[in-house]
Amino acid sequence: MLTRTGAGLLAGAALLYAGGWALGDTELIAVAAAALLAVGVGIAWVIARPAVRVRREIHPERVERTGAALGVVEVANPGRRPTPPLTAVEAAGSQRLRIAIPRLAAGERRRVSYPLPTARRGVFAVGPLVVSRTDPFGAVRSTKRYGDVTSLVVHPRVHALPLVPAGRDRSLDGPRVDAATGNLTFHALRPYVQGDDLRFVHWRSTARMGTLIVREQVDTSRPETVVVLDTEDSRYDQDSFEEAAEAAASVVVSSARARCPVQLLTTSGLSVGGRGPRQRVDAYLDALAAVECLPSRPLAEVVNRSRRGHRARALVAVTGTAGLDELRFLTSARRRFDRLTVVRLLPAGPTAAVGWPARCRPGGATSAGGVAAAVPAAPLLPGVAVCDLTRAAQLPARWPRFTPR
Repeated sequence: MLTRTGAGLLAGAALLYAGGWALGDTELIAVAAAALLAVGVGIAWVIARPAVRVRREIHPERVERTGAALGVVEVANPGRRPTPPLTAVEAAGSQRLRIAIPRLAAGERRRVSYPLPTARRGVFAVGPLVVSRTDPFGAVRSTKRYGDVTSLVVHPRVHALPLVPAGRDRSLDGPRVDAATGNLTFHALRPYVQGDDLRFVHWRSTARMGTLIVREQVDTSRPETVVVLDTEDSRYDQDSFEEAAEAAASVVVSSARARCPVQLLTTSGLSVGGRGPRQRVDAYLDALAAVECLPSRPLAEVVNRSRRGHRARALVAVTGTAGLDELRFLTSARRRFDRLTVVRLLPAGPTAAVGWPARCRPGGATSAGGVAAAVPAAPLLPGVAVCDLTRAAQLPARWPRFTPR
């Protein structure tokens, strides 16, 4: 493939030849011939492509935002002649990364690593790796693609939080029983899944359905948490939405790592987890990595449609600049949730406290962005703890005081 230099040489050669022929000037014709010769040499140079083997990997394929992720290129020269220096280009999302591959002796193998961009949360396509070689004049370039497109998943950052208190023991079968399957509280019947304890097979339903049916047991004393992330774009700027995703991830991970049921919902329609088989922590973080800020359903609608269950549950709503009037509907959710907490991620600056009346009483020290956290007085949002932040990093220090006991 001709480079811009090669195309310029050909165009110049054509003009010089035409001018030399029209004027009868042999020197112009000679210069044109030299330009054509340079392009010809370049083509011959790159046709003799070195026989190299290239393999590319990503370590790790999942990483927290601003964490370290590396692309590793392993280049081997199986031939008997040394290879010239090569240049590789790797596509990483919207960026193009240039990797210099040094000269390799016959039979030599070398690994070259390079950092991948992780400053933004998201799922990014990496690859394929394009290895190119140019002639000494820079007139012709040959390229070859290696490897497939791989996904780099950049998770939101997770801040260490204590487990969300989510109710008390409501079992009708007596005190809590410490067992891997929960206590003896019956929840539902479901088809058998490999690994289920055969002691919980419901034989009457099995005989009627013709397939193994088991009783699903739940431990009603364990916290069951519903986390709702508001993705409505009118409530965020770019930075505050990233912080909101981090706050939601922190709450979800604190429950998932404690092996407690947690359900993640977004107002754009995402639903991960629930009371069924426990999800891996990566399943929640992968989902949050792909969440985008866009027009979506009202927060009230998503909360009201969240899966119903017994009352020993907690609701954590993460939103942006939702005003007090928009959050009043949460007081009616007290019938289905024992504990309700709202985390609002607000833009830094003088407009951060918009929507809260003067009746709010201070709930802690002033944040780094100049916004004082506030818990509304009882008549405003009774039974709901509100945590106002400008950065999700404030959440670990503020979280205990905003969780009702």
